[in-house]
Amino acid sequence: LVPDPDRRSSIVDLVASGADPVGAWPRLISMIEADPELVLTSPALERACAIAGASRALSQAIARRPGLLIGSAPADSVPLRRRASLATIAGDDLAGVIDMTVATTRFSDAIDHLVEDVQSRATAAIAAKYPLVADLPFAVIAMGKWGARELNYSSDIDLLFVLPQRQSPRVQSIAEFILYTLWDTRQKVGHATRNIE
Repeated sequence: LVPDPDRRSSIVDLVASGADPVGAWPRLISMIEADPELVLTSPALERACAIAGASRALSQAIARRPGLLIGSAPADSVPLRRRASLATIAGDDLAGVIDMTVATTRFSDAIDHLVEDVQSRATAAIAAKYPLVADLPFAVIAMGKWGARELNYSSDIDLLFVLPQRQSPRVQSIAEFILYTLWDTRQKVGHATRNIE
């Protein structure tokens, strides 16, 4: 599958250094069979090798969608964008390209972008029916590990929704939209709501 002997050697080294080198091979082969171009693409191949030895679930997701290894597009679904962030960041982390501090910062940034996008979509969806909602104050504040920029791959995210003093059901529905969308990504989410006084 990999014609270059130096490249083959680096793949063997990466797979051998993983937590499950024996189990990694069939997972890596599944990813390469899904996208034969993967053997020609850096850093995607290095990410795939590292992930194959560390995560069955992420390896299966990549075998279904090899493009996760190179990221996602803004038009992709929120769950797909979260998985792509996880694949690229965890792949770089496991391959030794970045350290844990950089990984947690990058993952926190990725969640920032997702939540910001989901909030924009929620506001637009609710404002389509109730135009005044777009002008009401509403904030989402990152709390816990996410707020401290220490989010790791299995961390839950804690959201604080800050709403106007007299909250309406329409503004509350923005918070609900955000929560349901994040839950659809299988992200564990803690949340609280506070009113401006």
